[in-house]
Amino acid sequence: MRLLLDTNVLVLYLVGQIRPSQIGVKRLSSFTAEDFLKVAEWAAEFPRKHVSLPNILSEASNLLGDAKQGFTPGIVALAKYVADLDEEYVPSLEVVGSKEYFVLGLTDAAIYKFADKGVCVISSDYHLCSRLRAKNIDARNPLNFR
Repeated sequence: MRLLLDTNVLVLYLVGQIRPSQIGVKRLSSFTAEDFLKVAEWAAEFPRKHVSLPNILSEASNLLGDAKQGFTPGIVALAKYVADLDEEYVPSLEVVGSKEYFVLGLTDAAIYKFADKGVCVISSDYHLCSRLRAKNIDARNPLNFR
């Protein structure tokens, strides 16, 4: 089994490792240091077995690469993370043809479709996690452990 981090959780995971003082600020305002520790604990269960989708990585890059924030260490951390993971692809045409697309949006619907391939998904999105759990997918939400 491999681990897939949804966009916001991936940003939390990367920022928490390089600049933990940013947790709880701006784009990470919904997270706490405890959330980061929980995600890091779960990620440690899957050393070198992470997987991601281009949709997630693009969104994370956009969040980490805001030049106005000057957070270029995040871009470096993302590059290092990408170097050690498996990147998979779910064609957008397949995703937009699913009913989940109209409820979850493109990235989360792609995660939903891909999750059947034996992954554990960590996401802070309640709707995505509940739909995944309904399919007996290991879906974890760090916000549920507060």
